[in-house]
This record gives sequence, structure tokens and C-alpha cells, in this order.
Amino acid sequence: MNAQIKKGILEMCILWIVKESKSIYGYDLIKRAGEDFPEVNESTFYSILRRLEQGSALKSTVEKSTEGPPRKYFSITASGEIELQELITEWNELKRIMEGLGIK
Repeated sequence: MNAQIKKGILEMCILWIVKESKSIYGYDLIKRAGEDFPEVNESTFYSILRRLEQGSALKSTVEKSTEGPPRKYFSITASGEIELQELITEWNELKRIMEGLGIK
């Protein structure tokens, strides 16, 4: 899959997973998303998480863990919800165009 297309899709999927989870540990999110994108390495996921957090789409909290060092949990922000909806709208428009061309 083209890297630029994959990047946009990954951002949308990450935002969706975080939204559905309410709050999710970064590694758990990567395991979940990695099931659908096995060719994507962890560093790519962490890079997208950092970018989404720096862009205020996600916020993080660090919580103590009984299983080792503190863990960073991500949750979606109000602007992240808006960004997710915009990405879904764009995705649906792209699907509509492709289907109109007969591509499925």
C-alpha cells in the first residue's frame, strides 16, 4: 500500500481505536492496530501517536503500573473527535468516487 495513503488511514484508525477505547495504553493500541496493519512497525505507530498528541488530537496521561514502569495512556480530545470525523468524511468521499468509477 502506498505510504501516503497508509499514513492517512493509520491516523484515522488510531483515532478511532482511541475513541472506542476511551483510554488506551500505547502498546495495547499498537498491538490492536498491528493486527490490521502487520507490515507497519512500532516506531511508525509511535510517530503517529506523537504527531496526534502534538497536534492536540490526543492527550496522554502517565499512570503507575503494577507490571513495571509507569504507562502512558492516550485519550481523544474534542479537536481529535473533529479531526476523526473529517477523516471519516474524506474516506467516505473517496469510497464514493472509487465506487462511481466501478472500483471495489
